[in-house]
Amino acid sequence: LIPLFDKVWSFDKYDCDRYNLNFLPLFYNTEYAEIAATSYTFKYDTLFVGTIHSDRYHYIKAIETQINEYGGKTYSWPYFPSMLLYYRMKFGDSYFRQNAKRTDFKFTPISKSDLLSLIGLSRILIDSQHPKQTGLTMRTFEALGAKRKLITTNPHVMEYDFYRENNVLIVDRNNPIIPLSFIKAPYEELPIEIYNKYSLSSWLSNIFNN
Repeated sequence: LIPLFDKVWSFDKYDCDRYNLNFLPLFYNTEYAEIAATSYTFKYDTLFVGTIHSDRYHYIKAIETQINEYGGKTYSWPYFPSMLLYYRMKFGDSYFRQNAKRTDFKFTPISKSDLLSLIGLSRILIDSQHPKQTGLTMRTFEALGAKRKLITTNPHVMEYDFYRENNVLIVDRNNPIIPLSFIKAPYEELPIEIYNKYSLSSWLSNIFNN
């Protein structure tokens, strides 16, 4: 379909190079900026909200185990779109079969208001892109907009101007190690120009003005 359009963008640099597309990162909307502007008392050290696929369950449990050992508090909304997908993973993944219970998972999507509230109450968001994806996820930019720290499996985040070691921890998806120093380090404020650059209004401006 690419030849049918005058201009095509992608958030994935690898796809841009492979298909000669225009690179444009994703964005956060104003609701996340409102979280950043609101004073919250943190209730959770880490938060994961997302669909369970590939190796995500192993990854999340490894992180939460470490946070709990530090005496921290975690919250997760591990979601399956259907019971069938849960049983499919139960059948095909020995670790999942031995360690996961149906009651550990959600089978209804989280509401937008609940998600925003949980992000507000959480110090760090847990992120994991699909193993075949190199572009940054929406969760990465939502963390940026909300001024929340991030644990991610995507090393390409280092290529972006908002990357700071205090704010973003890159881990091995097969063996995520979470230093206590990262948990305790305060969020490092960024220049306002960076927050503006990744806002929805800036993203739309790039689409319509280029």
